[in-house]
Amino acid sequence: MADTLDDEVRARLADTLAAGGIRVSVYGAQFLLDALFRLGRADAALALLTSTATNSWLHMLDTLKATIVTEAWDPALKSNMTLSHAWASAPANAIPRHVLGVRVSAPGAAEFLIRPRTGALTEVAGTVPSVRGPVKVAVHRSPDAHTTGVTVPPNSRAVLEVEIGDADPAEYRVTAKAPGGLGRVEVTPLTDLTGTVLRIGPVGSGTTKVERTRS
Repeated sequence: MADTLDDEVRARLADTLAAGGIRVSVYGAQFLLDALFRLGRADAALALLTSTATNSWLHMLDTLKATIVTEAWDPALKSNMTLSHAWASAPANAIPRHVLGVRVSAPGAAEFLIRPRTGALTEVAGTVPSVRGPVKVAVHRSPDAHTTGVTVPPNSRAVLEVEIGDADPAEYRVTAKAPGGLGRVEVTPLTDLTGTVLRIGPVGSGTTKVERTRS
């Protein structure tokens, strides 16, 4: 529903959610993370994923000594809670769907929409399985460089979106092949709550690289 609101309202909503911490159940945390990532607040979402507060996944692991996610954040909230409850497993899908940013966008994984939302992280790398093969994503950021590499499996294609903030799109170089090796790959700058976004593609199977290097 937030997609139908104007940017000013969405930005205020994002600020409110980001300032609130986790004030929902382990089940509701899924929707909180989804909202923060979609509203351009990957920084806040990542802070929740790595929080050590009572309402956190690290509290389950480090304090409760659980080896799998629990039914509630703490026994103080539910005295008969179990230590094995899949509805608390939001990080298991938030990392591939949002941090690595891999989503299937066509039946049979014929196409992917890939938009890494890495916040202030400087190194991110991971592989997401699909019915057509693995999708690999790697992001590197430093004061002088920003590189995003994506590899999609054979017989598939992808659209890649790279958040570049206030950087100049002209500073980025894209190395990619069109599907089937035919034609040019389109690169289109867009603007949303995160700043400037480069939309690249569709690209064909193989590796696409987006690089910015300051001289």
